[in-house]
Amino acid sequence: MVHWLSSAENAAYQGISKCTLLRIRALTNSPFQDGIHYRWKLSRKGTLQWDPEATALALSSWKRCDPLEVETYSKGRFANRRNQGV
Repeated sequence: MVHWLSSAENAAYQGISKCTLLRIRALTNSPFQDGIHYRWKLSRKGTLQWDPEATALALSSWKRCDPLEVETYSKGRFANRRNQGV
C-alpha cells in the first residue's frame, strides 16, 4: 500500500524544495504523471498527494535536456539594444 505525502513532505523526502518539485511537475517534459507519481486529494483546495517512492524513481531516471540545445541567442536586429542607447 502506498503512503501518500503532501507536496512539502515529499519535497523534504526528495531533498528538494517544494517550489522545485512543483516546477518540475509543471514542465512539458516532466517525469511525473498524474495517477502514478501524484494524485489530487478530494478537497476544495485542490491539494496534491505524492507517492514518494515513485517520485524518487522518476527523478533519478529523468534526463534534463541540454541547455545548449534549448538556448537560441539571436543575432538579429535587437540582439545588442543595450549598446545602441535604446
